[in-house]
Formats: sequence, structure tokens, C-alpha cells
Amino acid sequence: MAGLFPREQLLVLRSEDLFSQPESTLQKLYGELGLKHHSESEYPQHNSGRYQPINLGLYQTLSEFFKPHTQRLESYLDQSFDWSAS
Repeated sequence: MAGLFPREQLLVLRSEDLFSQPESTLQKLYGELGLKHHSESEYPQHNSGRYQPINLGLYQTLSEFFKPHTQRLESYLDQSFDWSAS
């Protein structure tokens, strides 16, 4: 997969990781940017919402549609997102 940017210039972070492990995820982000990270005692969530679960049939349709694209992205980044387990 040829891209506009080399893989070394890309950092893809999962929002799930930011919510569940904000400290380590932000350390990774700031480290990539060459910035000093100041630890916080807490990381409040803003604008969080609750949503109805997606219809299983629609989820399966979307998963199948995006599967080859997801596989190419994971291969290019050498990173697994495990989106199929959601």
C-alpha cells in the first residue's frame, strides 16, 4: 500500500485507549510530537454521550464492507485495531 505519508510519520491512536488509559495514551502522543507531558491527577471526559447499540445486521454489513480496507490499514501500520470484536 503506497500512501501519501510514510508509515513513520503516522500515529493512529484508538479513542477507546484514550478513554480507558488516558495517561499512557497521552504520553505516547506527546512523545511522538517531542513535547513534554505533564501528568494530571484525573482526565475528565467532556461531551460524552450514551448511544443505542447498533443494529447487529447493520454492524455486520458495515464490518464486511470495511474489512479489506481495515486489513490494509492494519498491515500498513503494523498495528491491530481489533474492530471486529466490538
